[in-house]
Amino acid sequence: MLCTFENNVLTIKNEKLTRTIRFENGVPMQSTLHSGRTVWSTDGTKPVFSFCGTDFSGAAVSALENGVLLETESLSLRWEFTMPENLPFVESTLWVKGTLPETGNSSAGGLATGVETTPQRRGFSASYGDSFGSASHSLDVRALDLRDVTDHTNTLIRITDGSMYFRGHDTYNGQIFLFSDNSTGEECIAAKLSPSRVAHYNADSADLLSETCANIHLCAPGLDAAAVSPDEWTPAYTCVLGLCPTADRERMLRAWYRSALPAGTRYIMSNTWGDRNQDKCICEEFILREIDRAAEIGVDILQIDDGWQQGITANSALKKSTVWNGGYRAADKDFWAVNKGKFPRGLQPVVDYAKEKGIGIGLWFSPDGADNYAGYKLDVETLYGFYKEYGIRHFKLDGIATPNRTAEKNLFAMLQELTDLSHGEIVFNMDITAGCRPGYLPHREKGDLFVENRYTDWGNYYPHATLRNLWQLSRYLPTERMQFEVLNLRRNKEKYNDILGPDNYDMDYAFACVMAAKPLVWMEMTGLNEEDTARLQKIAAVFKEYRDDFADVEPIGACPTGYALTGFRITGKKNDYLLLLRENTESSTWPVELNEILATNDENAGLSPAALTKPRSYLFGIIKK
Repeated sequence: MLCTFENNVLTIKNEKLTRTIRFENGVPMQSTLHSGRTVWSTDGTKPVFSFCGTDFSGAAVSALENGVLLETESLSLRWEFTMPENLPFVESTLWVKGTLPETGNSSAGGLATGVETTPQRRGFSASYGDSFGSASHSLDVRALDLRDVTDHTNTLIRITDGSMYFRGHDTYNGQIFLFSDNSTGEECIAAKLSPSRVAHYNADSADLLSETCANIHLCAPGLDAAAVSPDEWTPAYTCVLGLCPTADRERMLRAWYRSALPAGTRYIMSNTWGDRNQDKCICEEFILREIDRAAEIGVDILQIDDGWQQGITANSALKKSTVWNGGYRAADKDFWAVNKGKFPRGLQPVVDYAKEKGIGIGLWFSPDGADNYAGYKLDVETLYGFYKEYGIRHFKLDGIATPNRTAEKNLFAMLQELTDLSHGEIVFNMDITAGCRPGYLPHREKGDLFVENRYTDWGNYYPHATLRNLWQLSRYLPTERMQFEVLNLRRNKEKYNDILGPDNYDMDYAFACVMAAKPLVWMEMTGLNEEDTARLQKIAAVFKEYRDDFADVEPIGACPTGYALTGFRITGKKNDYLLLLRENTESSTWPVELNEILATNDENAGLSPAALTKPRSYLFGIIKK
C-alpha cells in the first residue's frame, strides 16, 4: 500500500484501487474511489466523517505513515488506512483522543407536507465514520444485517433490497452494503466492522444514511462523549470500501474477509456438550474413552467444555451457581484450576494420551467480565499457562458480554496479547450464541466462530436448518471461519414426529451438511452406534484428504428448506468440487459433469450429469474441467 499526503490531498492506493481524500481548511470534504474502470465520488458538500457535529475547521493536518493526524484544541484524531494485498478494498479506522460534545447536532429539515419543495431534507445523526458517493441515477442497494444471539434466532442474515433515490434521503440497517451501479455494472461494497445491533455501542441512528447518491454515510461509528478519553486513543468502528464488477461482488466480498484470516487447516472438532449432559460426565475416565472414539472417527481436536475447572458456573448440572459472564475469581480464587475430583492426575495424562492418538485437546473458557474485563491480564496468564504447560491451542470463549467500548477494548487486548505471546498458535472459538458479543466482523482475524447451539434434547436440531444457516452465510462470508454442528441423530427420537427429524437421516449426510465449514461433532461420541460411527469415520477421512485444497466455497441450488436440491461449489487450488445435497425433493440432477465421486450415501449416484437417485442423499465429487 502507498499512502501520501500532498497539497491537501490524501492518497491511498494499491495495484487494484486508489482512494483520494481532499481536505479544505483541515476538513476532509471529498472522497473518491477509482478502480481503473469507474470513479465513485462524493460531491464535496459534506465532510467525509463527522463525530457529534464536531467542527474540524482549521485543524492542523499532518501526514502519518498510513494516514493523517488531525488536531484541534480539544480533539486529536488519527485516521489510519490499510489495504489487503492485490484486492480492491481500503479499510479505515478513526482513532480519537480528547473531548467530544455531550450531544450531537442534527440538521432540521422539512418533512413531507404535501407541498413540493426542492428537495426535502430530514434530520439525521451527525455521527458517521466514512462516506462515499455516486453520480449514477440507477443505483441499487442490498443491506446485509448479520444476526448472532443464535440461541434465540434462526435467520442469521437479514437482507433488505432497495433502489437509491438520487435526490432523496434514505436509511438502512446492517453491517455490509452492496451498491450496484446499473449503468456501468460496477459495485461499491461498503461495510462497518461493528457488532450486530444487539451489541452495537451507541447505535442511536441507522447504520447507513444517504442524503443523496453523492453523499452516502456509514453512520453510528460507536463513539460518543462517554466513550472518548483525553488520555488514550479510542477507535471508532472500522469502515471498509471496495470496488469490483457487480457480477463478482460475493466472491470479492469473501476474498476481502478472508484476507485477514490466518492461514490454517480446516479441522474437525468434537465437544460433548451437544448431548446435554453438561458437566455431569466430564472426568478423566470419560475423556479418555472419548479420545479413543475420536481417534477411531478421525477427529482432530477434542474440546472439553464447561466442567473441567474447579469453579462452578451457572451452566452446571451438578451444583447450583449463579456465576456467569464474570466474577469467577471473586467466587473462587482458584476457579480456573483443574478440578482435582474429576482429574486427580491433572490434565497431563489426558493431553499425553490424546497426543499418542494424534488428537489435540481444547478447553472451554469464559473471560472474566467483571468491571468490563479490567482484569483481563489474569485471563491472559491463565490461558497462556495452559498453552505453555500442556500445548493446548484451542479455547472456546463463552459467557462474553461487551456492553460498551471499554469492555470491547479490554476483551480484544486479551486476544491480542495471547496471539502475540503464542506467535499466532492459540486459536479462539468465539461463541456467538447468546449475549452482547462482537459477532461476525470485528477483529475477524482473532479466531473461528462457534455459530450455534442446537440440541435433540430440546427438539431444535434439524439437519436442514443447520445447513440453511451455513448455506445463507456462505454467499457472503468465508466458511472456513465458521463451526457448524452435527449431532447424534438417534437420540430423542420421541421429540420429533416428521420426516425432517434427525433420525430420518444418515450420519454421513448430516456431516456433509456442515463439511463446507469446520465440522463440529457436537456429541458424546461414545454414544454413537456402530453404523453411525462407521459412516462418520468414512466421510471424515474423505474430508481430511481434500480439505487443504478448499480455497473458496459458494452456495448453489435452492436455499435449504428440507425440500430442496441444494449444496456448494468449492473452488480448490488443484480441483473444483461439488457438494450436492438432495433433500426431500423430486429434483435430483445438477448440470455439471464429475470426474469422480469421492463420497456419497447413494450407491446409484451419477457422474454425468451429477445426480442423486433418492431423497436425503448427498454426493461430494471432483468437477470435470
